[in-house]
Amino acid sequence: MVSVSFTREDVEKKAGVAPWKRAREFSDEIDPADMGDTAAVYARAAGEADDAGTLAESATEHAGESGSVDGGTLVDVGGRIDETARGLQGNGADMDEVVNWIVKSMNLAIDTVTEVNGLIDGASGPPVGHGFTTPKGLDQIYQENHDAAQGELSRDIELINAASRASAQTSAAPGTVAASVTLEGGRTVSFTPTQEGVDSLAADVARDIREKYLQSVADSAESTYSEMTDAIEDYRSKLTGYGHELQILGYDLSGPLDLWTTEAQAEWAADQLAKELAKDEPDPELIQRYTQGLDGIVDAIFGDSNNPGDPSRPLTEQERAYLERFYGSLDADTLAQLGNKIDGWNGAKVDLANGIGLLTNPDLGGFDVSDPEQRAKLPDIVERFVYDWEDGPFYGDDGRIDRDAFADEMRAFNGFGDVLGHMTITPDDQFAEDMAHAAVGIQQRASQQLVLLGPGGDIVANTGSSGLLSATSLNAETSAGLLNDEDFRTSLLVQTWQDSDGAADLVRAGTIVPEGIDPKSKAAHPFVEAAFNTLVTASQYPDEMLGRQVEIEGLERNNTALLSSIADVTDNYMDSVAVSSEEAWYENGRFNIDREVRNNLFELLDRADPVVSDQFYRYVAGWEGATAYTAFAGDKDGNGDNAAAFARLGTIAGAVEHAKHLSDPHIPDATAGTRRQASLVVSVSTAAGIANTLGDWGRLGVTVSGGAWGAAEILRHSLPDPTAAEKEAKWNALEFGDTPIRSIVANAAIEADYRGAGDYKLPNLAEDGVHESDVRQGRLGSGDPKEKGYLDIENAKYDGYRDVLIDAYRRSLG
Repeated sequence: MVSVSFTREDVEKKAGVAPWKRAREFSDEIDPADMGDTAAVYARAAGEADDAGTLAESATEHAGESGSVDGGTLVDVGGRIDETARGLQGNGADMDEVVNWIVKSMNLAIDTVTEVNGLIDGASGPPVGHGFTTPKGLDQIYQENHDAAQGELSRDIELINAASRASAQTSAAPGTVAASVTLEGGRTVSFTPTQEGVDSLAADVARDIREKYLQSVADSAESTYSEMTDAIEDYRSKLTGYGHELQILGYDLSGPLDLWTTEAQAEWAADQLAKELAKDEPDPELIQRYTQGLDGIVDAIFGDSNNPGDPSRPLTEQERAYLERFYGSLDADTLAQLGNKIDGWNGAKVDLANGIGLLTNPDLGGFDVSDPEQRAKLPDIVERFVYDWEDGPFYGDDGRIDRDAFADEMRAFNGFGDVLGHMTITPDDQFAEDMAHAAVGIQQRASQQLVLLGPGGDIVANTGSSGLLSATSLNAETSAGLLNDEDFRTSLLVQTWQDSDGAADLVRAGTIVPEGIDPKSKAAHPFVEAAFNTLVTASQYPDEMLGRQVEIEGLERNNTALLSSIADVTDNYMDSVAVSSEEAWYENGRFNIDREVRNNLFELLDRADPVVSDQFYRYVAGWEGATAYTAFAGDKDGNGDNAAAFARLGTIAGAVEHAKHLSDPHIPDATAGTRRQASLVVSVSTAAGIANTLGDWGRLGVTVSGGAWGAAEILRHSLPDPTAAEKEAKWNALEFGDTPIRSIVANAAIEADYRGAGDYKLPNLAEDGVHESDVRQGRLGSGDPKEKGYLDIENAKYDGYRDVLIDAYRRSLG
């Protein structure tokens, strides 16, 4: 039995597009039947939510309540959400505006579904009447062509059979003379008038008829699909704009109205992002609109992507599907272009980095990167630069390095690292560790470019590793664990970095006990141990830390940020660094470092960029002033019970003296020496300022509590401007030696009014005519008994503390 039937699937296959399938998928994506109930949920939430940021959260709670929500009253006669319904008014002007945009988004979705479905069923278009008729939809076109094919086949078969019968009546031997027939379409064909011949011709005719009408419907399907595409593209573009307005108002695009987080929207957004980034000058604001779905997911889980709290829940299946579709629709080079073409901070970078952070966190419903099968499902660029970078151009094919490919890969990695460096959520432990190892490994490879590639040509600095390390640093526990790994720690610190910001972030994160953790608790031990290990290792590799061990033509060296982090760790643990010890050790949350480590450490920081060394000495001075003041203030009875504090002060003063004076070979010229002299004047001024402030608190009845450095930390960001202080300082005013620390201690005693020392007044080291000998001997010349030098204070008020300090100072110098 011959047939000319064809299905809608046959039409889609012939046309190469699938309008029926796309219409079904789009309708399923929007789900207009539930839009009324969704509107009712928001109507209830809008009256209760505190602000736009909590609207989605409140709506989600209402949507999860048992029982159905009747949204029928909020749907107008056209099936759209009634924009004037009182139930959709919020509890304020801002909320009303948010709700207005939500309603517009719902109606946009419903209208677009109606338009798309109308292209199939013919229900859209001009209304019947007024001279118009309802236009044909693709279903009607399909059915008309299908029926026409059946009719034409029936009529042609009748013509064939009639021609066959006529031939039999006129032929002496039926079947021996060829017959001919003119078909409905006007084509004349010959055939053998036997049953076999008739059947064969009927099959040929049916095949031709089916192809003709199938092609006719396929042509209409292509046209319909194009119109459908335009309608959906227009919808997605407008929806993205509505989402942008909602985000400006503080709404996070999450909740029961999931229009912004569908898989189809993810694929479209990724495609639009790629198109924009392919431009020579992509629009920074526009690309942020294409990552708003990612932002909405992060906001829903962490509260605020820019200032995330603890995750409230894992990814839903739909959110996970959105992430997979979005990143699966992006190639590696597109994501790298975002980092390379858009300078500085950009919301899209934050969104993309956080999305990767979610996808790589199994506790939040992402992939377990420790499982190779799951890891293979990661976005291509993550696989490429975190796990498979040793298999690419950095190592070449069979060890043969291609210069251009190496440079291109480094640029792509830099773009990737720039994006990852904008992550704000805490990455999973394993992924954080993997990023750190990749970052250090690629930095090692980057530093080998001159050796690998030879002189000349294109040398590309590595900045991408810094971004990966910054992302790792968001996980403080993992950062501490990495720094307690000797191999990793050493590799991190000995690199010649072109951008050491990320390394510095990791050092700080892994060594400074996070807020909320008791520094004496077991939870703090890894951080304290990491601080000890980091300081000891840094002291062992001064040339490497200073970036002076390798000369790489074409590569700038910048270890300043890393050295600044070492200074911060030293400052943060100054009470431990100051404890004199014969041997460096760490135990149960406490540590000591021996004289050699301490002196090498201070010398390293003294040799650092002046921005680092000057700031470091100001912090040291702050610690000295606060330590001395707190010790005096805590010894109200004058019993000399706080000698240990003065031993620490002497130890640190000795380390400063070693770094500034005894290590003369590292001072290149007299200018550097005078800068250090001025720095000492500034340090004394800084310490005095802190002691004075602490003294003011005491006079106001404010209790100074906590450790010495804890008190100094309060003033960390209010220290005097070193530039201004240096201008006021007389550069030859001070000799090296123990004068600075003794001046600092004397001022602290005066501010604490220790044993009546408050009436004393010390010379201003920066004034004209005041020299080191004047300070040491207390010569001021006025004859006023209140204007005495600090030697009088020492002898009369705290000679025991003075002796402890000087003894520790001398032992510190060796």
